[in-house]
Amino acid sequence: MADNNVSSGVVVSSGDSLTILNTVVGLTVQSGGSVANLGNVSSVTDQGSVQNLSTMQSVTIEDGGTLENAGGSLALQLHFVS
Repeated sequence: MADNNVSSGVVVSSGDSLTILNTVVGLTVQSGGSVANLGNVSSVTDQGSVQNLSTMQSVTIEDGGTLENAGGSLALQLHFVS
């Protein structure tokens, strides 16, 4: 699924994947879900798999979550919670 609009409160469930092309405010990636960010994302809670190729702000990585920063920029806060 590709998202070309500004969205808020996005949840990616287990087994689902999302490619972000524009702006998302409030992203939750549940265990088993995956996201590729090519846009601008803020307020992220990661329990799944996230690949950042662009800009992310305020990321919380919870137990089991992974974040691959593949040439993107991470701004503000990065938290690891187990």
